[in-house]
Amino acid sequence: MVLPGLLAVYGIAVQCVGVYCDDDDWNRQPVSVDIQPERVWQWSDWQVLRAARSGWKGSELLPLLAEAVTDPMPARLEPLTADDLRADVQVLRAPTRLSVGGEDKMLVAVRNSATRAWPAFSGDIRVRYRVFLVVRWLSQGRPVAGTGDVRPLPENISPQETVRMAVPLVAPAAPASYEVELAIAQAFDGRTG
Repeated sequence: MVLPGLLAVYGIAVQCVGVYCDDDDWNRQPVSVDIQPERVWQWSDWQVLRAARSGWKGSELLPLLAEAVTDPMPARLEPLTADDLRADVQVLRAPTRLSVGGEDKMLVAVRNSATRAWPAFSGDIRVRYRVFLVVRWLSQGRPVAGTGDVRPLPENISPQETVRMAVPLVAPAAPASYEVELAIAQAFDGRTG
């Protein structure tokens, strides 16, 4: 009778860590779990423990819940068309040089130029219908494999509203001249489209 009780307490604790502490960092760092799915089995970098160490994030849900009740144009969880995802992404500050594999940040302003609100939080583990800022590294106009990132919006963005975002950059591993492309995309079943 003790073992089932301990397992129940453990299961509740893991769920609480996932809901109130997880910042999705484990899924993206040091390498995206989509690129290296074997990371799921690495006990040296346990997802639950890293999420717990990242600290309490439960208070971040409160503004989203308040916005869901008070926003005159709520961000609905439904597919958006290309016209619904029209955006103006302006780079406010960016590094001009990065060493091979070097890291820095850029500051961008993202403006919703469409007539529908963009959801930043869906409550769905598969991130269905959330809108993201996609960061791609390009070399001679072509995407560089294994680079880039998908950054969640900091909040729902109403039409004609602008938010600022700090975007981490990790330079590709090979020396060359690169460009960074920024675009808005919506996720469908965990994939951005």
